Amino acid sequence: MPTKRQTSGEFYARALEITDEREARVFFDESVRLTLKQWPRFSQEEAESHVKSTIAYYAGYYSNDVRARVERLFNCVHPFFGSIERDGPPSPDAAYQMGQALAMGQLTELDQPIDPRRKTLWERLSDDRIIQPEMGQGSRPH
Repeated sequence: MPTKRQTSGEFYARALEITDEREARVFFDESVRLTLKQWPRFSQEEAESHVKSTIAYYAGYYSNDVRARVERLFNCVHPFFGSIERDGPPSPDAAYQMGQALAMGQLTELDQPIDPRRKTLWERLSDDRIIQPEMGQGSRPH
């Protein structure tokens, strides 16, 4: 969690530079501790889920290599597109459609912690036909 002098982006940008498992663990533990302090209603599990989801979300704005490394080090998946290792990177069209669905208010579960055992947001949107699943093989996450 950011300090009073940092934005969330500045705080989590540190995670995207980490290349070492021990350093990732220290950053993760610090982030969970600060999350619990800022949102005392969160359980430990909810705080961990929130931190993982946030780190993975920010990693989605970086290269595919950075995203893959971050998902591996922090054992997390992108909250909208799932695992880059399992699902591959989203196509530009898939990312655009996701952003459009977000902007139009078609998504209602964004403030809930992401449970990696559930379908990805992309899969739920495809099921509900909010986005077009027929973009061709390899163009959308599963």
